[in-house]
Amino acid sequence: MQYDRAPPNFTFDLGNGPTSLAALAGRPVLINFWASYCEPCTQELPAFEKIRRTYGNRVAVITLSNEGDGARDYLIAHHFTLPLVDDRDNVVWKKYGVLPIPTTILLRPNGTVRYVTVGETSYDEFAALLGAPNADS
Repeated sequence: MQYDRAPPNFTFDLGNGPTSLAALAGRPVLINFWASYCEPCTQELPAFEKIRRTYGNRVAVITLSNEGDGARDYLIAHHFTLPLVDDRDNVVWKKYGVLPIPTTILLRPNGTVRYVTVGETSYDEFAALLGAPNADS
């Protein structure tokens, strides 16, 4: 992943028709690669839920898992309302070169990579990067 460049675009459907990563330009985008069997991944999900609730539409949060219904079932069972991209064929994972999980990428509103972290992260880490919920990036 190269900083200050746009990552590979991909198309997904979160239930209201196809869209693409590029279509989210204009606001920060947080992309999280995770799996339900990965303890650090599941430990950080509340942070992403809090970001989604605190920042609302100001920040787009996308989670990606390659385990099919297992990830969706996990989110439902734990009352998370995070958007989930099902990448069971590893198309996006391969484009992004994701190996260890969790991996999280923060894009600037212009679509370029601002920050990448591998391993468990926290709400405070991303809130510091995003600024106040009602401030401009």
